[in-house]
Amino acid sequence: MKRGFLKKGLGLEDSSTSSAQTKVNPPSPTVLPPLGRDDGYVSDDLRRATARAVKRTHTDPSMERAMSHGYAVLGFGITNTANLHDTLCITYGDNRSHLMAHPGFNRYMHPLLLEANRSVVEIVKITGKGLGMVAKQDIPRATIFLRERPLLTLVGTIDLQLASRLPQLLEHMDPPKRAAFRALHNSKLKGDDATNLTGILRTNGFEVEWPFDKGEPQRAVFDWICRANHSCSPNTGFEWDHASFCGIFRSLRDIKQGEEVSVTYIYLLQSADTRRLELQEKHKFTCRCSAC
Repeated sequence: MKRGFLKKGLGLEDSSTSSAQTKVNPPSPTVLPPLGRDDGYVSDDLRRATARAVKRTHTDPSMERAMSHGYAVLGFGITNTANLHDTLCITYGDNRSHLMAHPGFNRYMHPLLLEANRSVVEIVKITGKGLGMVAKQDIPRATIFLRERPLLTLVGTIDLQLASRLPQLLEHMDPPKRAAFRALHNSKLKGDDATNLTGILRTNGFEVEWPFDKGEPQRAVFDWICRANHSCSPNTGFEWDHASFCGIFRSLRDIKQGEEVSVTYIYLLQSADTRRLELQEKHKFTCRCSAC
């Protein structure tokens, strides 16, 4: 296996190399059906509720941005019929045009990415850990061995109004992807549906940066990537590749066939006691990796 083989195998390295394939004229950029006035705008009710609930002693940039631009809700990586999409994006309204201008906006990648990932890793039950990811073949150090578009991206700052609307917003996801999202682990506060969905987001979200958004990172939640378990001595690192709009896994050392793929959930350059405490508080488990 060569470094970056997935990128080449998926035809992501140069769009000119695919000229021999049958060309299909992509449709005009399409967004999901509007969610009333909150799709790209902030309702008067939300403005009044926020004004009553928050007594500001300083300017909150995220709040100001939401009030000014609202939230945009759109599918990224759509099919030619726009009936399916790779990722549901819930972001600030001023990010909408940037997402729609992305070269991959009209490129549905899920089947191709899933087939490639299944050839390298698998999701299985791990004793004492629930589900986890295991290598199906030897993976050399510094290899990009998994590439996946998120199920969902969401703004980094989740206020109460946005959290309360998550059940409604997630109805815009493809049913299989919505089921995959709901099946992810929640180590946070549990309660009604909105609380549980917010917990899944906070448990599994990876920070990703979009080059056009200088305000704050987004949260990205993945089906396969989020199944990788924690280790304080991980064999894999997570990266965001904005060119393909994918999260990627790159091996930090050689990974043997049958070995569990592990990442870190926390900052590692701290004492074992501090790491254990943080993991227990944030994720409700005690780390028993070799480094602890």
